[in-house]
Amino acid sequence: MAQPFDVSQRQPAGELFPIAERIGFTSSNGGHFSVSAGGVLAYMSGGAGARSQPVWFDRDGKQVGTAGEPARPGDVAISPDQKRVAVSRSDGSQADIWLLELERGTASRFTFSPQTDWRPVWSPDGGRIAYASIQEGIPAIYVKPSTGAGKEELLLKKENPVVPASWSPDGPFLAYVEFNPKTRFDVWILPMTGDRKPVPFLQSEFMEADPQFSPGPEGASRWIAYVSHETGREEVYVQPAPGSSTGVGAKWQVSTQGGDKPRWRRDGKELFYIAPDRKLMAVTIGAGPVFQASTPQPLFERRTSGFGLPYYMYDVAADGKRFLVNWRLGAKQWP
Repeated sequence: MAQPFDVSQRQPAGELFPIAERIGFTSSNGGHFSVSAGGVLAYMSGGAGARSQPVWFDRDGKQVGTAGEPARPGDVAISPDQKRVAVSRSDGSQADIWLLELERGTASRFTFSPQTDWRPVWSPDGGRIAYASIQEGIPAIYVKPSTGAGKEELLLKKENPVVPASWSPDGPFLAYVEFNPKTRFDVWILPMTGDRKPVPFLQSEFMEADPQFSPGPEGASRWIAYVSHETGREEVYVQPAPGSSTGVGAKWQVSTQGGDKPRWRRDGKELFYIAPDRKLMAVTIGAGPVFQASTPQPLFERRTSGFGLPYYMYDVAADGKRFLVNWRLGAKQWP
């Protein structure tokens, strides 16, 4: 849309009017367009762009199966019982969340908002799914029973955009990312009981995003992995989780040459992330009370639509032997 603007008065000087329809966009509803100083508009239509399909790979990068039908790239989240996958699907103008039944090979639509829904996060028992939705002009967090029955519940809405990221394995906390115009991306913790008053976990001049609770040996999470660009590029770090008495205030850098989108193995003994060259990296995590991590090792290349996307385009099977990747159709397999 466009609207005449009176620069001297610093206010609109006419009615809105459309310039182009069905513009391609990202999950935060940012359109793929640019206007030149001479008044020429260039844009990508909503129907354009890469198509992908959730594909299973083993640790050597060998394709071992598929899940669901091809669609535009989006989030992938495996249910705790490993029987379903929540995926976000876009038609180029908006996105919805769908549930894939892995054994039956069927898909059912989970969200029905006319706006964008994305970033599904399963509850530890698999009974609920939290997700981001732009229903009132700004991304907020909603939750809904994973059966699809019942109404969605508005979990959190703030003046700034908020997007869920990870549910603690014992259930009391939901980690989410908030965009603040002053501090950019910050990590917050939302208690799922009591007054549900959010508390900041990482809030600084740097970007902090993609928090992921580690699985704990007794249910409670010991660590949170996240991404920060405090060194000038995105790297994966680990800090003690809320409520943990292990090394309070400590911080460890896990990635060595850049990293994005961390994921834990279900037993917490391995951490995965995406390197800038799109290789899936694996890091062995020690079981002791003091955090210990091995040197990152490459597994295979994730041929998706690029590094630093707002979508979580892969997930890890519980045993860490398979990976469900939103694989770009037509891409060559690695190695």
